[in-house]
Amino acid sequence: SEIIRDFINSVTVVTIFVFPFVLLFVLVIWFVGGPLVYVPLVCIPIVILYGIVIQSPLRRSVEATYRASAQKGATLIESLTAVETIKHLGAESEVQRKWEQLTGHIAQWGVRSRLLSASVSNVATFFQQMSQVGIVVLGVYLIAEGELSMGALIAGVILVGRALAPMAQ
Repeated sequence: SEIIRDFINSVTVVTIFVFPFVLLFVLVIWFVGGPLVYVPLVCIPIVILYGIVIQSPLRRSVEATYRASAQKGATLIESLTAVETIKHLGAESEVQRKWEQLTGHIAQWGVRSRLLSASVSNVATFFQQMSQVGIVVLGVYLIAEGELSMGALIAGVILVGRALAPMAQ
């Protein structure tokens, strides 16, 4: 069950299922807008590269959170099974300090994991919006030269948003 869940949630599997749609939208942009296709062809690799770079620190952060959570659980079990010994030795403050320290580590690594995850989504959204702006700017020059229609520009803006939206995953 856990193996199947990890497989389905895997970045590789998501990429395999999403990438054909990205390519489809890029091909439609090329068919409709010609040179407008260069904008997503620049933005897509940047977003993918950022996701690959962030994957390793995110994995370390999540693993550190799991380790600290496991240690916190072990501390709880140890303190419950040895409650009489802890009281007898007057070690309550030491156990409490260890508990609070592990709780702090869990919170710290959790925040780091959320920030890293959110950064991928934010970068993808940024490049999605910048690609739409880039299409408009490039499209205006192509319209002025008579190489593009207004409808093709509008279609290009809509399609580039659709092409880059899956990248946020």
